[in-house]
Amino acid sequence: MTAAGPILEQNLELLAQRAPALALQLRGLPESGRVVRVAGPRGALSLRDGDVLLGSRYEPEQEGLRLAQEMAAAGGDLQVAVGFALGHHLTAFRALRAVPLIVFEPDPERLRAALALAPLPWLGDSQVRVCCDASELPDLVHPCYTAGLRLATSVHPALLRLDPAAARAAVGWLARAKDSIDTMIATRVARLAGWTRQTVENAPHFLRSPGFGALRGAFRGRPAVIAAAGPSLDKQLEALRRHRAQVLLIAIGPSLGALRRAGLEPDLVHVLESSDVAHQLTRSGPTEALQLVLTPKAHPGLYALPVRSRFVSYTGAEPVASWIARQLGETCIVSAAGSVALSAVHLAEACGADPVLLIGQDLAFENGRVYAGGSCYERIGFEVEGTCFRYTNMEERSEAYAGNLAHMRRLTTQRVVWVEGWHGGRVPTSTSYATFIQYYRSVAEQLARSGTRLVNCTEGGARIPPLEHRAFADELAACAGERFDAGARIRALHDAFTPADPEQLREPLRRVRGALAGLLRRCRRCEKAAERLARGLAHAAGPELAQRLQELQRGQQQIFEALAELPWIDCLVQRELQPLIAAQHRADLADATPAQVVAESQGALALALAGLREAREVSERLESLLLGAPLRLRRRRPLARASLGA
Repeated sequence: MTAAGPILEQNLELLAQRAPALALQLRGLPESGRVVRVAGPRGALSLRDGDVLLGSRYEPEQEGLRLAQEMAAAGGDLQVAVGFALGHHLTAFRALRAVPLIVFEPDPERLRAALALAPLPWLGDSQVRVCCDASELPDLVHPCYTAGLRLATSVHPALLRLDPAAARAAVGWLARAKDSIDTMIATRVARLAGWTRQTVENAPHFLRSPGFGALRGAFRGRPAVIAAAGPSLDKQLEALRRHRAQVLLIAIGPSLGALRRAGLEPDLVHVLESSDVAHQLTRSGPTEALQLVLTPKAHPGLYALPVRSRFVSYTGAEPVASWIARQLGETCIVSAAGSVALSAVHLAEACGADPVLLIGQDLAFENGRVYAGGSCYERIGFEVEGTCFRYTNMEERSEAYAGNLAHMRRLTTQRVVWVEGWHGGRVPTSTSYATFIQYYRSVAEQLARSGTRLVNCTEGGARIPPLEHRAFADELAACAGERFDAGARIRALHDAFTPADPEQLREPLRRVRGALAGLLRRCRRCEKAAERLARGLAHAAGPELAQRLQELQRGQQQIFEALAELPWIDCLVQRELQPLIAAQHRADLADATPAQVVAESQGALALALAGLREAREVSERLESLLLGAPLRLRRRRPLARASLGA
């Protein structure tokens, strides 16, 4: 072992605590001699990659401190460092600011050489993550970033000289991750309360329709085809027709028309939109033979359609629906994160299908087309204009967003993103599609754990990096076995369902009502204590003030812990709660004044009260729909708008 060996091993052991695969990769990396040590005239060590020094040969630590001070000046609540270099700037930054830090170094050999220079104890910090694959950046950003926080990115000057393309790629991944989270949070904030109320209105259907658990394992070992509505679907229909009786065919709403025009009737049609998209189904012909899978928050118009069979796919993202599912004994909770096609993949996995084949999952635009021929949106096109693209013929989708002109404008013109194509090269896509590509990483990992193959057979559009990519006809020939009637099996399982007795919800609803009433009383008492403390701040000091602040925060914490156990709270006040969540995670509030602490508590308690009152109304509406209980009329109280700062 060389003199640097023990230092490298020590750092790799720390790195392995957070990134075991990366540590293993660095240990097994062959020596190439490309990255070499350089001793400065004063004995300082640096590294050289080709003709580029990774840091000063004279005062590398002082240089690192200067870069760290520039990073700290950005004031990020989450800091991303692109380029590890010698690591001195990262050591200095950890001493300046204790915020989450993500480090991306595109070259493993440079990273290993830097880890052999000096001990880096901060590698074992739970707030630090290191990666060499830019596509991992979104997964690292998601746990420590939320809308309203400040994400700061710094690129090391040496990396800009060595590999500007890698630096640009990393910044692009970070921008897409931030856009994805901001969009997701904005959607949740704006719509979760509405989704909750829509779920409650749909609740009587949950008693009469089986959950998707009725189909769990029903097609174990059978191949499933997920038919999305991308333009490449056109080229796969003939192969699908030849093997139709040998696969479980799951369509999403927009692809139904394309399948039916080709004479193909799906076994299941999955729709999850909370907007009224019934036209996705009705434009393709009669709906009476369809077997629908709907989410609890799907538009009531979809529940009203005349269909042969209807299943409810409960998701963990809808608190009220999850609570109802537990009371009804439904244990099959299917992820609905991302797109409807991604959700359909989870349905196929729940059925036990293997492999799961994707067709029409372009997630990109081709020859001015966005959707397959025969789909309900087939006339929608796109045009790239500089750094943006514009959808054309959007009136095809206007029915679903009637009255929401702002949403239509956002859909019409967006920033273009260029991604790797299925056949190579680069293809244009949207930010949301690029986000869905990233979602497939976690989906592929989940299916791999269950032993299920997920294969992209689209043969067009974007490449989805974690997935196998194979020609559809070849994959069908390899996996299709004996014929089976999936539709008949689904109908039989649907018809075997016994509607639930609403009386089994009476006692759980009574317990929720009692818990809400008790929490309302506790919350009002705590709110009054905060008001008294706010009035007396000028006269309180020392140990007495500290004790009263601790009591206030302890009471607030107990209330929020109790709220987390109830199903209808945060989903009803997300619009008001999100700024508070962001404020609580900001690094510059670590040393809040007593006035700031009290003001923050008042804001949190006001939100809790608003949520409790909304939850009480929702629970009473649910009781009325399911049990015929009379509604109680109450005067609505305005939400107190307490400042989050002094």
